[in-house]
Amino acid sequence: MYGVVIVAFIVTAMIQALLAILVHIDAKRLGVERPMMWEFGVVTPAAGFLVAAYYFSQRRELATTSN
Repeated sequence: MYGVVIVAFIVTAMIQALLAILVHIDAKRLGVERPMMWEFGVVTPAAGFLVAAYYFSQRRELATTSN
């Protein structure tokens, strides 16, 4: 039983890390004002998948930098 829990935790952490990298790259490409805020939100335990879902649903409407 403990082995399954450990594997599930590791897989979840790896998926969240990959999502964080994807969100950071996408946010920088779109010129979002604070891309690291979204990246750190994705790796937050238990809330990361919700933050990623919100980011991808609202990514066109997010505040962008004025460069």
